Amino acid sequence: MLTAKRKRFIVDENGKPQSIILDIETYNHMLELIEDNEDVKEYKKAKPKVDASIKAGDYVTLKEFQKHRSQKKNAV
Repeated sequence: MLTAKRKRFIVDENGKPQSIILDIETYNHMLELIEDNEDVKEYKKAKPKVDASIKAGDYVTLKEFQKHRSQKKNAV
């Protein structure tokens, strides 16, 4: 959890804030939040299609996948 820190701005000649200066911890935390938000959006986008595939039985179980993969490795 990040704690509130003093705000630091770069201002123009009129004193109007133009940019903000962030410490690296805050910057990295913001990037993580953005990435997490993008992951949630992708999940919500993919979920209906995945749910439909599961309902239709159009999937492979982990055991089936592992069996197929080991057979493929043994064939090489």
